[in-house]
Amino acid sequence: MDIADRFIAAITAGDVDALRSLYAPGARIWHNGPGAGGGAEQGVDDNLRTLRWLSRNLRDFRYEEIRRDPLPDGYVQRHVLRGELPDGTAIEMAACLFVTVDGVDGAPRITRVEEYADTRGSDPLRALAAAQQAERAERKRQTEQVAQGERVEQAERVAQVAQGDRVERVERA
Repeated sequence: MDIADRFIAAITAGDVDALRSLYAPGARIWHNGPGAGGGAEQGVDDNLRTLRWLSRNLRDFRYEEIRRDPLPDGYVQRHVLRGELPDGTAIEMAACLFVTVDGVDGAPRITRVEEYADTRGSDPLRALAAAQQAERAERKRQTEQVAQGERVEQAERVAQVAQGDRVERVERA
C-alpha cells in the first residue's frame, strides 16, 4: 500500500504538490461532523487548504497507531492524529479513513476519502481556526476603516481646493 504511505507522509509534511498528485481529478473527501447528513464533502482544492493549514498549525504533526487493511478498491486505515497547537495544547484525535483508489492514467490515484474522526478531539483545532478567522476579519475591518478615512480626507481636500478656486474666481471678478 505504497499510496497510503505516500499519502500520510505528504499530509504530515504539508506537501501540497505531492498530495495533489495522489488525488484523481475530481476526487471527493468526506468528513463526519455536525450538519445535514452527518458531515461535509469537499473537493481536492478545499481539502488541500485544510491539510496545509493543519501542517502549518500543528507542531510535531504525526499519525500514530496506524493500522491498515486492503479493500478491493482501496484501503481502510485507523490511526491517531497527534500534534501540538502553537499555544502548547496537545491534540489527539482518533480517526478512520476509507480510501478508494483507482488506476487513473495507469497510476493509482485516490478518488474518494471518507474520514470518520472523533470530533471532540478536533475542538481545539476548530477553536484555533475560529480565532484566526476572527483576527483576519478584524484586520480587514480595520483596513477598511483606514481606507474609508483616507477617502474622506481626500474628499475634504478636494472640496477645500474647489472652494478655494471659487473664492479666487469671485475675488477676480
